[in-house]
Amino acid sequence: MDFKSRSYHFADFVVHELEGYIENLHLIEYEQGMLLVDSGCINDIKRIEEYCENVIKRPVTDIKLIIVTHLHP
Repeated sequence: MDFKSRSYHFADFVVHELEGYIENLHLIEYEQGMLLVDSGCINDIKRIEEYCENVIKRPVTDIKLIIVTHLHP
């Protein structure tokens, strides 16, 4: 899968901005786990799984919290 993404590195975490089906998804990577902001839609599930496993080399089960800021009907 081809990923359109950017990563922003900070002292204690990395923000991964990943282009989703209809919106950008944000994975915030900490040593202890990951936070997913705006989880996208059902079409993004496989994209998130593959990005975690193949790009940042972490299992999707490292996502400990999902925050949804808004919905697309």
